[in-house]
Amino acid sequence: QVAAGLAHLHKTHSIAHCDIKPANLLCEHARVTEPGCVKLCDFGSCQRFTSATSAEFDRETGTLEYSAPELVENALCRKSGRTIAKYGAAVDCWSLGCVVYEMLHGSRAFPSLVEV
Repeated sequence: QVAAGLAHLHKTHSIAHCDIKPANLLCEHARVTEPGCVKLCDFGSCQRFTSATSAEFDRETGTLEYSAPELVENALCRKSGRTIAKYGAAVDCWSLGCVVYEMLHGSRAFPSLVEV
């Protein structure tokens, strides 16, 4: 459901969420025995893009533990004064992968990034 929601955001509305993490996923269900619905929330970091600007985001965003490598690199660049790399909506896919890993494994995929 989250992947379908991201695909809808990306393809229909040209919006990248840029902060996919467990805290931004809501589960709605009427009863414990019934299947529920997963919803995305907290669109404070989202960015709109066009086909021409799909890989041109440069704003610092997201939660480091769920961030794509280019966002982690940007965090390091900011600290050292180097040029910030551009990134695109694909960062949502990386973050979703980190969330799925955490759901299946029970721990974060990259816990040491908190100290970066």
